[in-house]
Amino acid sequence: MSPGVDVATCIGCGCTDDCACFKDGKPCYWLAVDYDRGRGVCSECHDRLNEFGREYGDTGGR
Repeated sequence: MSPGVDVATCIGCGCTDDCACFKDGKPCYWLAVDYDRGRGVCSECHDRLNEFGREYGDTGGR
């Protein structure tokens, strides 16, 4: 089992923990994230949650 990663990348827009996307001057946040695989869905890509759930399982939060 791998130790995971410290930074995840959004499957929708490609933002990361270190480089968030912004809307109305506010940074996005994780709706679901899997640090073991380094992937997640940010608040701006909520339409990708079902895809993430099918591919990575339900990992809302971390």
